[in-house]
Formats: sequence, structure tokens, C-alpha cells
Amino acid sequence: MFVLVCVMLALFPERSAVGAAEGVRLSIETAIPSLLPFAVFSSCVIYSGAARVWGAACSKVFGRLFNVSPYGAAAFIVSLVGGYPTGVRAVCDTYEKGLIEKDEAERLLAFCNNSGAVFIIGAAGIGAFGSVKIGILLYLVHIAAAVFAGVLMRGKKRTFLKMSVREEYAKYRAEKQPLMYVLGKSLASAGGAMVNVCAAVIVFNSIAEVFCSGLPYLAGLIEMTRGVFAAGGDENMTAAAIFLSWGGLSVHAQAAAIASPYDLKMKYHTMGKIIAAIFAGVMIFILSSAV
Repeated sequence: MFVLVCVMLALFPERSAVGAAEGVRLSIETAIPSLLPFAVFSSCVIYSGAARVWGAACSKVFGRLFNVSPYGAAAFIVSLVGGYPTGVRAVCDTYEKGLIEKDEAERLLAFCNNSGAVFIIGAAGIGAFGSVKIGILLYLVHIAAAVFAGVLMRGKKRTFLKMSVREEYAKYRAEKQPLMYVLGKSLASAGGAMVNVCAAVIVFNSIAEVFCSGLPYLAGLIEMTRGVFAAGGDENMTAAAIFLSWGGLSVHAQAAAIASPYDLKMKYHTMGKIIAAIFAGVMIFILSSAV
């Protein structure tokens, strides 16, 4: 497979260059502005210890729904706000600190890698479809699809330590790290993640241009943004919802690059994205047909 890709890139250098240039543009104009601030913020939440407070607040709802620890519930919230692949970064940071076990971390990857509100409402809704309402609808369906995947992929019922918001906040205040220390670690973590993100966007845009020239929907399975804007041109919300929840091979590669140093298997992640994509496509088709 890798040999075939290399051969095709060598045989069609002009297409490859055009795709790479488009990937650079997307990285500069979309990926970095929409993801980097949230990536830094989510890392700050983990390294500062504030995730414990978030986890305690979210545990009653999401903990029972997904059968995960309070820290896992916090990672899910971060993923919905930050976008691809902020949730994966949050899961790995939480696992690195020893707050969750390996099995839980792998299962969290199934539904904690989601597109954020900034991209779906801004880029997909306004940019691709020219409508804020469509963007909001796509985002709500995206959340519902992630929840559905999380419920289906929940592990065996386990008893987790109950966390009081008041007690966890008291611990957070007592163990509070210096601001510049937290910020420094967060910048390093988020910066490394953004390098992986931008590299994946550039490489997979190049591959999509070579293999899927003239087939935008097929290209969307490789690089999500291409598919979303193609769907917007056709006013096809169903296809857009599928692309957003699937994420494209580019997003899968980004997640694998972040998770691989921690020896986390990606099988649950892949299964979760497939489930979410199918659910999102069916749900948006039903909703759009009913209107």
C-alpha cells in the first residue's frame, strides 16, 4: 500500500503538489486558528488539575451513560468543544497522569474524538452551506452521533470512586500548579499535536488529489474538509454529516500519531467513528426529509 502511494505521488507530481498546497492552506487558515487555542486550553485543564473538578461535575450524567470514570467524562466534554484531535490529546494526557486505566483510555477514543463547534458551525455551516442554522443542526447531530457511539462502545459496568465537586475543587486549590508551569507544559503538548495535525492534513490532501481527482466525495473519506465543501456545493447535508463524524483518514492518522506513544490500540476508535458516521447520516437524512 505504501509503495503504491509513493509510486502514484511520483507519477503525478503536479497533482501531488496541488494537493499539498491545499493542505498547507487548510492548515494555516482552518486547522491552526480553530484548533490550537482549544488544544492549549484542554491541556491546561488536564495539567492544572481542573479536569478533576470537571469530571466530578459531569460524572453523574456521562459517567453513567458511558460507564466511564469522571475523568473520562471530562475528556468527552473537552472533545466536543475543542474539535479534532483535541479529545484524543485530552484522553492521552489523562492516561499519562495515571488518572484512567488503559482499557478505559482505548474505549474513550471511540467517542472522544469529535469535530468542534467552531469548525462545524463556521466552516461547514457558514462556509460550505452558507447557513448558521444548518451548521448548528450538523453540530447537534454530530454530538448525538458521538453519544450514540459512546453508549454502544461502553465497557463492562464498573464501580468508580465517587467524586464531590466541592472536595475536588478543594484539592485543586490545595495542589494548584504555578500558571507558567501549566502553560509551558500545555504549549509544548499542544504544539506537538498541531505539528502532527498539519502534517496529516498536508499529506492526505496530497494523496486525495492524486487518487481522487474529480471524485470529491471519495476524497472526503480521505480528507474530511474536501468532502464537507463538496457536500455543501450539492446541498447534501447527509453526506456532510457522514464526513464530519467519520473524520477522514487524515483525522484517523492524527489520532494514531498522538495515541501511539502511549501504546493505545485504535480498534475502538475506528469502530466508534464508523458507528457515529452511520448514525449521523441516517439522523440528518430523517430530519432533512421531515422539514
